[in-house]
Amino acid sequence: MKKILSAFLLGTALFSAGCSKEKVFFEEELNGAKAGAGFGLPNSEPLSLTVEASSTSITQAINAFAASGISADINLAVDESLVTAYNDANGTAIDVMPSDVYSLPSSISISGGSGSADATFDIQKLLTYGTTLAIGLKITDVSGGTDYIVPGNSELVIIIKVKNAYEGDYGVKGYFVHPSSPRAIAKDKFVSTVDPNSSEAELGDLGGSAYYFDFDVDGSTVDNWVAVGATPPAPQSGFMTVDNPTGNATYPGGNYTSANYPNTYDEATGIFKLHYGYGGGAGSQAGYTREIFETWTRK
Repeated sequence: MKKILSAFLLGTALFSAGCSKEKVFFEEELNGAKAGAGFGLPNSEPLSLTVEASSTSITQAINAFAASGISADINLAVDESLVTAYNDANGTAIDVMPSDVYSLPSSISISGGSGSADATFDIQKLLTYGTTLAIGLKITDVSGGTDYIVPGNSELVIIIKVKNAYEGDYGVKGYFVHPSSPRAIAKDKFVSTVDPNSSEAELGDLGGSAYYFDFDVDGSTVDNWVAVGATPPAPQSGFMTVDNPTGNATYPGGNYTSANYPNTYDEATGIFKLHYGYGGGAGSQAGYTREIFETWTRK
């Protein structure tokens, strides 16, 4: 099966660039500016695409403008050294996508006034859940209505991140045990990919305060808690196996027990049953004054 990814940022944009404004890519056209071709992103900024491991289609749109009536033919070339340079500059170690996995057009044509054009590339082999690969692409030549390649805008690193099996939207219901603000939880959450087995999600209903955590799925078991953002680091936060360890008067009891929320994932139904918490300065779950019971159901 093939993945077809149509990306406007893989297509190029014709726009005007003044001498002192070459990095202001989406401004209104300047008087006397020079029409040129570029990717619409600074060379230092990658295009990141998240794709399914199965067949999919993605379109990335950009805000760019064209010099009126200009047409151009843009020649493209793959350059693996761009990925190496990106890794060196950002402390990453993203692998280059093997050339036998995908195909790219060698040129793109932009018609007068359209401003941009698609460059469709095919991924011809199924990718592995949770992997991240990259392609380096550069503009080598422009002809037609302009031969100008906008400096700082002619190279592009395309980072392709393959979703793991758990990424997606979930309907969440549960309860947040809190000494002064206990509350029911009923909301949607997005689980994002970290790597093939690791994912990231909002802690309780505190995403707006930058509380997140990472976790692994090992068969039916959810484990390997990693605090992210404002979440207190372990052992001040983590998964729980003890109910109401600090004797919180707001603990509702009833169905909210570790037996019913055993930190598990059911692949057949796409349901997580989670019990976790945190407490400032805690050395273990025995000191967790905040306790969350949640059921996540895949949408």
